[in-house]
Amino acid sequence: MKLRLVLVLSTALLPMAAIAQSAMPNLPNIVVMGHAEKEVDPNRFKVELRVSTADKSPAVARKNVEARMAQVLDAFRAHHALPATVHATSMEITQDVRFVDGQSRSSGTRVTRSADAVFTSIEDLRGFVDAIPADEVLQITGTSTTRDDLPAIKRELRRAAVEDSKANATELAASYGVRVGPLYTVSAQPLAGVDRTLGGYDRMFMSVAAPAPPANVTRLQAGSFTVSEDIYALYLIQPASL
Repeated sequence: MKLRLVLVLSTALLPMAAIAQSAMPNLPNIVVMGHAEKEVDPNRFKVELRVSTADKSPAVARKNVEARMAQVLDAFRAHHALPATVHATSMEITQDVRFVDGQSRSSGTRVTRSADAVFTSIEDLRGFVDAIPADEVLQITGTSTTRDDLPAIKRELRRAAVEDSKANATELAASYGVRVGPLYTVSAQPLAGVDRTLGGYDRMFMSVAAPAPPANVTRLQAGSFTVSEDIYALYLIQPASL
């Protein structure tokens, strides 16, 4: 994992009218953004799925969903899903209504359950997806990746973004022949009138079509993703001669 600090040159001296008065002091000031980002490899792999079927007999629909969900839970265990991350919803039972020639018609009772779990390797996720007989009843609705230490990474990047904002303020003030004075306000969100020009994602989403033959599913790739943090700071400025 490599840490990259990005010097943001789009910061500028902003007139008081450009920012909401509540965010601005009645003194000369400078607004800067600090940015830090890191490319990381995921170590947590989540899968989400839904089991849903309809039948004129509620008992038949319920038994079919229970049997398929049991297969899913067995596959979670067989492919080493983290036990604490395995979740399955309660059974949802509704009337199955379809529209034919503009008219609604009931075809019986629909029973639905959803489940999700997290794996610690892309190989376990692939194995699980390959083992699941996806069809019109069992649908894989999505997968996503992240890291278990994401909060610590964000704290590290936040500290780096703060240092980057200080450096940006010093450099920008010097280019205008002034110097940075006291810090007036700082925020993790853009100040009014300041555009957020850089950003990142906590997680990367992978698309899994279902139903799909195993040959297509096994092409799942973990990839890497970018974690980033921005800091927005408003400093008072002073003449360089003071």
